[in-house]
Amino acid sequence: MRIKAVRLAAALALAWLAPASFLGVPAAYAAGAWQDCAYVPRTSDDMETFPGCASFSPSGELRLRPATMAQLRFVDGLASVAVGKLFYYVGGDGRSAPVARIDDAPAPFHDGLAPSPRRVGGHYKIGYIDRGLNLVIPARYDGGLDFSDGRAQVCRGCTVDRDGEMAEMQGGLWGCIDTHGREVVPVDQPSPDGLDCSRAGG
Repeated sequence: MRIKAVRLAAALALAWLAPASFLGVPAAYAAGAWQDCAYVPRTSDDMETFPGCASFSPSGELRLRPATMAQLRFVDGLASVAVGKLFYYVGGDGRSAPVARIDDAPAPFHDGLAPSPRRVGGHYKIGYIDRGLNLVIPARYDGGLDFSDGRAQVCRGCTVDRDGEMAEMQGGLWGCIDTHGREVVPVDQPSPDGLDCSRAGG
């Protein structure tokens, strides 16, 4: 199954996250060190980069300077911030959650959920966050596509192979989940070909 890399970036955390980290902190960023970040300020429509505006706690939580929080443009209660290759949604109270990247932008919400990569057992897994930035579907999949009509394709053991602007999700086992995280098609299908999540379950 070959699809554009833009869609693959949302599907697989392994395609864009740094391969090594400490408790979720990207390997290139020491916990507590202030890093440049990019966001859309209130006075602009374009994403801009600002020096020393973000850091990470030892547990991997994003921290923003108060001056940065005051400058963020919030849309429907959320702003997006990029630190290196990582994107985060940020709430007005400063809470944040990592979100998969699509074509240099954070993955949008579909059916109220967005794919969220998390460090689990030494590897990145995909779960899903809601608009309250709660991880409502645990990060237990190696890949997860956007939701549509209340269903999403997910896989375990899958990898991504890139060729320029094209990418191919290969191998692994596939199935479908609903917005409650229930596997309406067990993740035991050898291929996504012919897997119609919209017709799965009740």
